[in-house]
Amino acid sequence: MSRQDKTAALVLFAVDLTMLVAALASAFACRYGGRFLNDQASRPTDYTVFFGGLMVVTILLLFVGNRLYDPEALFSGHREYAATFKAITYGTGGILILAFLANEPISRGALVLAWFLAIPFVGGARFLVRRVIFRLRESGHFVRRCLVVGAGAHGVAVARQLNWPPSAGVIVVGFLDDYRAVGSHVADGLRVLGDPRAVREVARKYGVSTVVVLPNAVSWESYRDLLELASSREGIRLKLAPGLQHLVTTGAEMTDSGFLPLVSVQPLRITGPDALMKRVLDYLGSLALLLLLAPCVALCWLASRIDGDGPFFAREPVLGRQQERFSLLMFAEPAGRQPPGLVPRLAWRFRRLIAAGRLGKLPNVVNVIAGHMSLVGPRALVEQDGAADEPWLRNLMRVRPGLTGPAADTSRGEEAEEQALMDIAYVRDYSVWLDLRLLFASLKRVLGRQRSLPPSYRPLRIEEKEKRQPATQTVAERQP
Repeated sequence: MSRQDKTAALVLFAVDLTMLVAALASAFACRYGGRFLNDQASRPTDYTVFFGGLMVVTILLLFVGNRLYDPEALFSGHREYAATFKAITYGTGGILILAFLANEPISRGALVLAWFLAIPFVGGARFLVRRVIFRLRESGHFVRRCLVVGAGAHGVAVARQLNWPPSAGVIVVGFLDDYRAVGSHVADGLRVLGDPRAVREVARKYGVSTVVVLPNAVSWESYRDLLELASSREGIRLKLAPGLQHLVTTGAEMTDSGFLPLVSVQPLRITGPDALMKRVLDYLGSLALLLLLAPCVALCWLASRIDGDGPFFAREPVLGRQQERFSLLMFAEPAGRQPPGLVPRLAWRFRRLIAAGRLGKLPNVVNVIAGHMSLVGPRALVEQDGAADEPWLRNLMRVRPGLTGPAADTSRGEEAEEQALMDIAYVRDYSVWLDLRLLFASLKRVLGRQRSLPPSYRPLRIEEKEKRQPATQTVAERQP
């Protein structure tokens, strides 16, 4: 672990400790009044203070156990927030059970309130720390240099994904390859820096701390030698790029059958507490959207009655979860030309504006409440397009399609396969935080403040990459 990583972990630990203590103190202030520090009669019992402090210590230990201070797992992705929520909840639940068994005068309500406050306190503080780290990464700090083993098309795709966005804190310096000459250009200013078996020398030369291996892109001998890095103490992290089973399924886990290790492929689905919380979010969000949409729906209905040009709603048959057939609802565009008269013409233009804009598909909140759709999810598949005939795309039919999602912005020009892979990645990496993030990004798109979804779902185009770094200078030639 580098000195920068140690400093970031210590600062984050101090921030978490401060926020947990602040949440506990705020809970005591709400429970016993603002003068509890100075008024002996208003103070919590000694047992309440003891169990409150024990709750803080327990939560911090769970943070450590869930790798919430491990630089490899920090400041990237959304699972950090889910792990934070679970650690606070499990820690508080365990202390409440101990408090119940202790049979002493303890304010369990104060501890529950501390749990309720700790989630936004710690989550909000970590959010701000992440923003600072992201800014520092964009300026060249807290950055890890990485080698990709395998210089084929898959390796180039992995390198581009690792390099973008800059706030991810990874810089690919080059490739190692069995089948291409050392020094040959691969893509985006990156070159082959050596043979895979020379990984230690190349890593030391370019200050590399992480090696990403594509198992199918190297010879068996090179792969065997690379696996030795996993047990070495040279400060080099070995990581394997995901295979097809990780890309189109929820994941894979090792199982044993007669002392034979086998990889068990998990189906693509959202289960357990995540599924329950997602459904609660769907209902609450849909009811809120219905209230906000009521004036717009009323105006569209009134405009359709005034201009009399076509139906109020348009319907499109699609396939949902378990190949369930239902209809997408959209505000219908006027069928003909503008009618005569000022008021009918204004009504006609209003309907056309709403139907062609980003509000056109919002009537599908009715499908969300009915259980056909979710607020966030994969795209609904149109049966007539033949999308449902693709076996691997049928995996998406295990979850409800969404009003929005990682592949909702079709203006970016991705192919259908790329959009499907983003949808699969959404299900595979699902958390409620990811839903909230995508909903917030979609809201900014509707309000016109942002033209696309978050950068982590935006594919990096080669021309954008080349603008950021000249092709005449490789990344490996730059100073760390």
